[in-house]
Amino acid sequence: MGLGREAQIAEAVREVQARGESWCATFEMSNDPARWVQFTIDAINVAYPHAEDPSDRLRVLGVLTVVAWEPNKYASVTIASDDAGAVAAWIERYFADILSYGGAASFQTTFATAEGGSASRKCPGFAKYR
Repeated sequence: MGLGREAQIAEAVREVQARGESWCATFEMSNDPARWVQFTIDAINVAYPHAEDPSDRLRVLGVLTVVAWEPNKYASVTIASDDAGAVAAWIERYFADILSYGGAASFQTTFATAEGGSASRKCPGFAKYR
């Protein structure tokens, strides 16, 4: 039996943490690539399909500082934990609560070297999501 989705996310988060600051992981829902999350060691970039400021919506999930966002496109946030399990739980809740994509939905994970630095770091291809 395979790992559950949250366990798979946690495994990918640990992989990025092990590879270091220059790496990121992108999680894309298999049947809907408009629903995605990108994890770097110091930031999470997410699809954000809402018009209002994400601060209140995301605060409910237990995070954070919104670094940048664009209505109906994306948000970039800093993360408050380096625990892979906690980060994976946050990502899983984001998919379910904000992107309305839960249950048995599957996703694809890709790893790449990140571009830029600090919390503004973006995974390659981030522009395609914006």
